[in-house]
Amino acid sequence: MLALFDRAAVAATTTALPGAAGGPAGPDDRTMLVSRVPDVDAAHAACLARGATPAGPPADRPEWGPTLRSAHVRDPEGNLWELQSY
Repeated sequence: MLALFDRAAVAATTTALPGAAGGPAGPDDRTMLVSRVPDVDAAHAACLARGATPAGPPADRPEWGPTLRSAHVRDPEGNLWELQSY
């Protein structure tokens, strides 16, 4: 599946790279990788335990889908990831 979001939509739920200018999504966030996981909270904790940095806490997102839950992290290279279940 391919989903397109503008920077304002991404910025509403994520945080910038440290030192990045241009608002919460940052100027380097041109893509976001999305992984469907069975448990967003467990996947978020596992990513943080392995060196990811938080970019948006686990939260229910009924505006995106009636049962959708997501969280956002940055991998050690600064890439933005969304973890989601629905």
